[in-house]
Amino acid sequence: MTLVPRHRVSTPHYSSGLLIEKNDAYTKVYSRAGLTLMWNREDSLTLELDSKFQNHTCGLCGDYNGLQTHSEFLSDGLPFSAVQFGNMQKINQPDVVCDDPEEVAAPKSCSEHRAACEELLTAAAFEGCLELVPLERYVQACMQDRCQCPKGASCTCSTLAEFSRQCSHAGGRPGNWRTGTLCPKSCPGNMVYLESGSPCMDTCSHLEVSSLCEEHPIDGCFCPEGTVYDDIKGSGCIPVNQCHCKLHGHLYKPGQQVTNNCEQCVCNAGRWACEDLPCPGTCALEGGSHITTFDGKRYTFHGDCYYVLTKSDHNDSYALLGELAPCGSTDKQTCLKTVVLLADKKRNVVAFKSDGSVLLNEQQVNLPHVTASFSIFQPSSYHLTVNTALGLRLQVQLEPVMQLFLTLDQAAQGSVQGLCGNFNGQEGDDYQTAGGLVEATGAGFANTWKAQSSCGDKQDWLDDPCSLNIESANYAEHWCSLLKNTETPFGRCHWAVDPAEYYKRCKYDTCNCENNEACLCAALSSYARACAAKGVTLWGWREQVCNREVDSCSNSQIFLYNLTTCQQTCRSLSEADTHCLQGFTPVDGCGCPDHTFLDEKGRCVPLAKCSCYHRGLYLEAGAVVLRQEERCVCRNGRLNCVAIKLIGPSCKAPKIHIDCNNRTALAIRNPRPVSCQTLAAGYYQTECVSGCVCPEGLIDDGRGGCVVEGDCPCVHNNDVFSPGDKIKVDCNTCTCQRGRWACTQSKCHGTCVIHGSGHYITFDGKYYNFDGHCSYVAVQDYCGQTSSLGSFSIITENVPCGTTGVTCSKAIKIFIGRTELKLEDKQRTVIQRDVGHHVAYTTREVGQYLVVEASVGIIVIWDKKTTIFIKLAPSYKGTVCGLCGNFDQRSSNDFTTRDHMVVGSELDFGNSWKEAPTCPDVSATPEPCTLNPHRRSWAEKQCSLIKSSVFSTCHSKVDPKPFYEACVQDSCSCDTGGDCECFCSAVAAYAQECTKEGACVFWRTPDLCRECPPAVDLGASRAGWGLLHSGRDSAPYPSKG
Repeated sequence: MTLVPRHRVSTPHYSSGLLIEKNDAYTKVYSRAGLTLMWNREDSLTLELDSKFQNHTCGLCGDYNGLQTHSEFLSDGLPFSAVQFGNMQKINQPDVVCDDPEEVAAPKSCSEHRAACEELLTAAAFEGCLELVPLERYVQACMQDRCQCPKGASCTCSTLAEFSRQCSHAGGRPGNWRTGTLCPKSCPGNMVYLESGSPCMDTCSHLEVSSLCEEHPIDGCFCPEGTVYDDIKGSGCIPVNQCHCKLHGHLYKPGQQVTNNCEQCVCNAGRWACEDLPCPGTCALEGGSHITTFDGKRYTFHGDCYYVLTKSDHNDSYALLGELAPCGSTDKQTCLKTVVLLADKKRNVVAFKSDGSVLLNEQQVNLPHVTASFSIFQPSSYHLTVNTALGLRLQVQLEPVMQLFLTLDQAAQGSVQGLCGNFNGQEGDDYQTAGGLVEATGAGFANTWKAQSSCGDKQDWLDDPCSLNIESANYAEHWCSLLKNTETPFGRCHWAVDPAEYYKRCKYDTCNCENNEACLCAALSSYARACAAKGVTLWGWREQVCNREVDSCSNSQIFLYNLTTCQQTCRSLSEADTHCLQGFTPVDGCGCPDHTFLDEKGRCVPLAKCSCYHRGLYLEAGAVVLRQEERCVCRNGRLNCVAIKLIGPSCKAPKIHIDCNNRTALAIRNPRPVSCQTLAAGYYQTECVSGCVCPEGLIDDGRGGCVVEGDCPCVHNNDVFSPGDKIKVDCNTCTCQRGRWACTQSKCHGTCVIHGSGHYITFDGKYYNFDGHCSYVAVQDYCGQTSSLGSFSIITENVPCGTTGVTCSKAIKIFIGRTELKLEDKQRTVIQRDVGHHVAYTTREVGQYLVVEASVGIIVIWDKKTTIFIKLAPSYKGTVCGLCGNFDQRSSNDFTTRDHMVVGSELDFGNSWKEAPTCPDVSATPEPCTLNPHRRSWAEKQCSLIKSSVFSTCHSKVDPKPFYEACVQDSCSCDTGGDCECFCSAVAAYAQECTKEGACVFWRTPDLCRECPPAVDLGASRAGWGLLHSGRDSAPYPSKG
């Protein structure tokens, strides 16, 4: 029975840096404080302490001062016997009476047992122990055992067993001294008892544990040679080729096949051997601003233009545009208004409006509509589906807000461009523009895919809308939390689709939307759709929320028999010509009485309450909307617009003014408003916008002038570069040529970043969070079926802080060859193991960083707190595994578990990479701001530094959003002080990424995180590494690949 504290727990158990585990021979207690306790549950207790406790202990184990008798058995010149010393350590408790042992007379001579004891302790099994452990004290103990213990008792066995343990602890390898009549031991199943075996036993789930073992050998039950312990099915020790595989809680026999996501996998020796299957890619545009690319990258962008969502990379066979525009009183509430499909090399233009209407070459069509190249159907009143002969499929959701989901066949992989990314399996380069470089932020990327050169650039919005209105925040939290609640219908899908990202988007949209319920229901329906895509149908989810139904005729309508297409509708006030088609026979149905108008919701309203229809969007009476450079108010069914910028006919030469109302001038000039920025995206005729454009033969350079195409500048991270300019991107040099970047193709080092409380950026650029309890494999090359052939492993362990269980610092173990380096408590410890080959390495201090560089192409940079940079040479691509991913240029498979299965859950992935199988799994992601709500406002205020003008030079180069979210979480976790450890380290992590991108930010002040030492310039080292400065947050980064 184990009590922690006073509460019974099962093993293995973890809490706040304390791990308790149990095997057949021992109960073990590990503490992050530097304590290891082992109890054989009978007569042996072993306590190991870190050297930092030297001269700081008391009790039966002594004061750890390096002197065996001083202070224990000799104090101030007075000697103590063992019994006297032991009695002095008694713990006095008021309700417990404990008698002191008394001194007894020295036993009679036991010399007649010496020969027998010496024979036992010098047997062949202990041959290697005699030079490691003093023999005489154990001979004396054995003699006393034989004298004092009752006949048949196991006293002698205890002494022999302790002698064997001490021999193993000292580095010896005692043999099996037990026999069927001398202290026999039995083991469960087919396990065998060994006096000296590795405590790190290979199991079906952890095949390489024994090769990376730090602990000294111990006695106990072990698997026979050539077998591993079956910790999956629980069938004892078996050959590795009989190990089962596990997936979603189900067991699979060796040789059994399973299809998971886009892989066909076969169970082989406890590992999945998988082959890729043809798999389509899906892109989503949800909530009017949230975009998920084909490769899974998520970003938020509030646009005001037509944008290229996806287009063919090699020809103009198809293109898909989306119109984003403000749909509220601010430009941060945006909606998807129109989706345009350009098919048959732009000969057919299909426009899908938010009201459900479909236009083919500007003519409205009835559904279903089928042509040779595409077909359009309406399976429900809220959805449109489009199928094309090119492998592009669309699903358009109309209510409660317009959302778009598009799917591409795998044949298009790597051959598309646009806001939906390039569909090459690599999430890290989804921000790659048509110019050839990868942008740092979603807005910087999206601005390059405008389909209209007249539209202005939009910036990233860094505010949290829920922080602006407490009522909206409470409303959003109440309803959006349904997604995370396992008791709701959404809980049935948690195993298939992680609700965390949908929950965050739900709160964002609900707080940001004027019509809270519409945006809430759209966000919830997005999760329901994602579940349906995974084969999980959420029956009954609308019973609790979003359950409004509209009768066929509302209270305001009456049933009429003479309704025509010219009936009085609010929309007809804006588009009288297109809504009044003559020559049709009147029909019956729900209509409006005289002097009222039918609005888009089927209600009959007076003229003053008529909504306005504008480019596919309905605006309520009195609503204000911003469209590019105009402010419009809805009155009497029509938009009344006022310019908010002075737009006059005069233009700075050589630009000319275009008036869209002057059709004659347009016909003569036939302008094509193209800019250098939209040149790469392609030209798409959407609608005419009055203003200044460049004359024919010249294009807008994005800086207010006009140039020929060959003189187009290049843009990267919002900076403009002239033709011929060169910049460094990682280890490559890129040159601006005709508005595009031409880069060298050198192979660069890969970098994995681990910072704060379990925040990861993999080698292939995937961001995720996993805050584990124990030690985890960050990266190693012990992968695949030949995992025993690995050469290095880097283990990271979180050191908890506060009461929330979140990390305050990290401990790192680096195994390279036969050397183990432990980085902990700002110190470095070197341990030479007796397995492996020699690998040369160097360690050096660089300002506040400790750098370890191995000759095999591995570099570890540690800030002595919570941030670790791991850099690998290009030769390791595709050969590593762990929490840092597999470094194969495909982030889509970064969540590959230890048994080689790609999963979608951060918890499933992280738990599979625990160093030891005895470590308990993490069942939930810690939410310190929920546990400590009083710290949330403080954390958000402090961390807003990252989004403030202090870091403005970096915002276009490094996306601050994930670092801000990590900062808030980490700062909430410091509920017992240590704010610098959490908040300052979180800000420093962002500052460091800014440094890498050349944005030097001096953010520390005398009152803010000032204790950190100044950085020191590394200069030119042997590996060509230099130091970049950013205030005081400088770390070494490679100056060459």
